[in-house]
Amino acid sequence: MNRRVVFPNRIWIRESGRAAIPTARHRVASATASAIMCAALLTACARVDAPPVSAPSALPVLQQRHLDDPGLDRFLSANLRANTSPAASGSWSLDALVLAGLYFSPDLDVARAQLAQARGARITAGQRPNPTLGVSAGYDTTTAGLSPWILGAALDLLLEGGGKRRGRSAQSEHLSEAARFKLAGSAWLVHSKVRQAFLALYTGRKDQEALTALLARQEESVQLLDATFQAGGASSYEVTQVRMALDQTRQSLAQSRTAQADALAQLARTIGVPPTALDTLSFDFSTFDALPPAVPITSVQGKALVNRPDILAALADYDAARAGLRIALAGRNPDIRLSPGYQFDQGDSKWSLGLGIVLPIFNRNEGPIAEAAARCDEAAARVDALQTAAIAELDAATRAYGIALDRVAQATALLQDLNRQMVIARARFAEGESSKLELAQRQQELSSAIVSKNVAVAAAQYALGRLEDAMQMPFADTSLIERSPRQGQHP
Repeated sequence: MNRRVVFPNRIWIRESGRAAIPTARHRVASATASAIMCAALLTACARVDAPPVSAPSALPVLQQRHLDDPGLDRFLSANLRANTSPAASGSWSLDALVLAGLYFSPDLDVARAQLAQARGARITAGQRPNPTLGVSAGYDTTTAGLSPWILGAALDLLLEGGGKRRGRSAQSEHLSEAARFKLAGSAWLVHSKVRQAFLALYTGRKDQEALTALLARQEESVQLLDATFQAGGASSYEVTQVRMALDQTRQSLAQSRTAQADALAQLARTIGVPPTALDTLSFDFSTFDALPPAVPITSVQGKALVNRPDILAALADYDAARAGLRIALAGRNPDIRLSPGYQFDQGDSKWSLGLGIVLPIFNRNEGPIAEAAARCDEAAARVDALQTAAIAELDAATRAYGIALDRVAQATALLQDLNRQMVIARARFAEGESSKLELAQRQQELSSAIVSKNVAVAAAQYALGRLEDAMQMPFADTSLIERSPRQGQHP
């Protein structure tokens, strides 16, 4: 038989043959257990895992990359002008290869991961601190007639003052912008490396073509000069000089073939595919057929200073440093800790409210403020250093490009003059006024001039690339590269 006994602040139920059990203790224990279970469930509800990465597992993925990838074809079709994709034109242009680099490049994947980290930090900066739940249990052995249990639960709430969380959010926002500009800088580096390797491949092929023609002329001259020497019409010194020039041309031809192989390997490395993926491709080098006119330094300085990703990233870093200074200044305002609690003490319900605050007695956060101010000065100095270096780089690149264009003009004028002389030489040979050896020598001079012009054009194209690197223009919208176009295909 049960009997209900009512006391102030507690209810006991006395059961036949059992000790009295307080229902308030049950409520505290039940609430505490529920809170712990809820915390455990909330902790386990979000599960994020990263797949394992190892060299043996990554190698097959890397080896299977090729430029016939269906995803790459869709990426090119979406971002190239009509009828310029390799599937439509049958050849790979510089623009298509740059996009392939943006699609596959492992260096760009690293920059994307860093941007994702910076954006994750924005979430962290905006989060409010979680409350802390503490529970306690005690047992009083000296109690007579009352419950011996002492059960307690308390929360610890942190109330940040001075706008610290708002400052952290602003700082992480600027750092995220800096990471986005650094991603754009990494993408430009891919563009620059692809152009440089593609230009080296183009130069090697042009050199091989011109040197092959020159070699044929020199071999013909050697044969004719040998015959003239046997007839006593030429000296051994002349024959030796022609043979030395022939050997030098053969060496240059071998070097051009080696340069092409190196350029092809570098192009594959920059794009992020194995070298065998480029072996059977047809290339469109028309982008190197024309050279734009020289531009005055004053017309490019302003564009570079407001468009270069490294300068924009440095400016965003400076804004983040300023936000860090505001956070340090907000540190002068103390945080408040509220600690509401409940305790079931041997049948009595006890409520409490604790208040904690940091007393600014020994310091006023001077150290962190001084560090943050120094970081602002460092970030401002870095912006100034980058702008100064960019102006100097632009000036040097602009001058070098102008000089290279002058060399091209001189080589073109010389080639035109030799072409006119060649017309005259052919007419004289047809009329019997000159020998076949003299005609072969004129043809050799013409072939040498073609080689010289190719060298001058290549130097001008390299100078143009240097100028583009100094400006880091032209470049597409960064939204094109912020997310990997081949999600799920990382090794």
